[in-house]
Amino acid sequence: MSFPAINPTTRTWTPGSFGQSSFNAASGAEVRVLYGAVATGHGLALTYTNIDETNALAFNTHYGSVQGNFQTFALPAQAFAGMTTSFTIGTNKWRYAEPPSVDAVKPGIYTVSVSLIAVYS
Repeated sequence: MSFPAINPTTRTWTPGSFGQSSFNAASGAEVRVLYGAVATGHGLALTYTNIDETNALAFNTHYGSVQGNFQTFALPAQAFAGMTTSFTIGTNKWRYAEPPSVDAVKPGIYTVSVSLIAVYS
């Protein structure tokens, strides 16, 4: 099953970080080692406000179909709808950072929040 092709109400982007280590000498000098030229761990939080029950359940179904945060998946174009410039991160593979959160607004109407992490392979 594919990720639900629904336009999000809000989108929050969190840039990843570069793998690095720092070492402190007894003199207080610090040395940093960079482990690669690509930032990893980019986060994307999507919120879908006031969607119907069928669409809300589609997120839980998708989460189960990719075995939680185990498998990766591509996001449909609708996840980035309304953006004039796309995120240039070199991948369209994602995994869940946590299970989708489904809040009942009123009978038959839901708000779904999804947190994702970009995955490089």
